[in-house]
Amino acid sequence: MQGSFALLGDLYLDAFLGSLLAAFLCSMVGALLYLRRNVFLGLALPQAAAAGISLDLVLLPWWYGVVGWGVVKSGDHLHPSFALHTVFAFWAVLLVLGILTRMERSRRGSPESRTAAAYAVSLAATILLLQNTPFGRAFVDSMVRGEILSISQADLLLLLVLTLFTFGTLHLFRGRILLVLFDREAAKASGIRPHVWEGLVLLLAGLAVAAGVVTVGPLVVFSYFALPPPAARGLSPSMRSFMILSVVFGLASTLGGWAFSLSTDHPLGPSITAAGFALLLITWALRPLASRVVPPAP
Repeated sequence: MQGSFALLGDLYLDAFLGSLLAAFLCSMVGALLYLRRNVFLGLALPQAAAAGISLDLVLLPWWYGVVGWGVVKSGDHLHPSFALHTVFAFWAVLLVLGILTRMERSRRGSPESRTAAAYAVSLAATILLLQNTPFGRAFVDSMVRGEILSISQADLLLLLVLTLFTFGTLHLFRGRILLVLFDREAAKASGIRPHVWEGLVLLLAGLAVAAGVVTVGPLVVFSYFALPPPAARGLSPSMRSFMILSVVFGLASTLGGWAFSLSTDHPLGPSITAAGFALLLITWALRPLASRVVPPAP
């Protein structure tokens, strides 16, 4: 992406706003997964969403003929909408979450092995499914690189609605959710059913992953889950500040990624991830100084 930052307002404004919404949404949910001590779930779920999108592309001709919703026909070509991609990605994520949850309750394997298996199977499914579509390798490359220049205003509106819904739900039930994630036994003693609220968190994670992968790709979504929460942890004296800083660092990495990508013509997705890692290193360097001022969040 050659050019000055003036191009941001002229050509890339919708994509820029979409990436900020994805950063807000995924960093917020990523902080909850971090509290749940299962941040690597953020590796398997984005890949599951990518597999769902791949299935969407394979079924596109059939879907257009039978259902018709979510597909635009231009000449001889079919183009799936953001909403259709999100629906398929969401159901794929729910399927993987259901399998992993069932295995967790039956104590089959370690959490790490289950997550790794889910990631490997989802990646293989993505590649195999895309071999049967006209999009093929070009689509895989686009998802990995996080190219989001084609997002429309309708897509942006849908992403905004999903973000507001997730934020509103978490804000409304934040006390119970944080208690369950931070201290499960205390939640049980208070009469709270942990499975219900953990299920709600995973449902919101599924929405965030589905919308995020469609917008910025699986690599960037995983970086939002994995990088802002540990960066925020050592600088946060409370759970509230931890959640806020996680979102702030996610937004900051997006801004830094856009700046680097626009000025150097590097792919946007890896640029956002690199900016997030740079912020993590900076916060690690500042952690000893911060600990003298305020104690870190547990």
